[in-house]
Amino acid sequence: MAHMKILLVLSLFLGLIKSQLINNDLQELQQLKIETAIRAFTVQNSIVLENVPKGYTVAFDLVLTNEKRRYNSKSGIFTADISGLYLFLLNIRVRYYNKLCYSELVRNNNKVVVTMSMSGTKFHQHSSERNFGIIQLDIGDKVWVRSSPLTETGKTCSIDDA
Repeated sequence: MAHMKILLVLSLFLGLIKSQLINNDLQELQQLKIETAIRAFTVQNSIVLENVPKGYTVAFDLVLTNEKRRYNSKSGIFTADISGLYLFLLNIRVRYYNKLCYSELVRNNNKVVVTMSMSGTKFHQHSSERNFGIIQLDIGDKVWVRSSPLTETGKTCSIDDA
């Protein structure tokens, strides 16, 4: 009888250890999933984009951060490789005199967020406007910045460099 009690206690003890090991493994896997799910990029222009026409996709050529290489600096397009919520922060600065520029954050050719920037009428009166969007993306979804059709007829944007 004493052997059975010891065996039962030993079995319970081993079961608790096994359960703790499984919990530790699960926590490590969850942390690994979180760490591998990070997608981040920071881009800007190294040159002034002058006379940007309506509907123009802005390709930011200076890539400061591009985790998992999801941003393409040639096309200006970010492509999601995992589904989830993404936060995009957009900061556009208009250059030159008396210019009004609307820019859009676009997902799969659908406008998500609009920014409006307007420069002053004197030298160095630039305007910088920010906006952001939290967007649910699926694998293969594409996000980019384009000049908006809202820009006044016959006018073009001039987006400043860094």
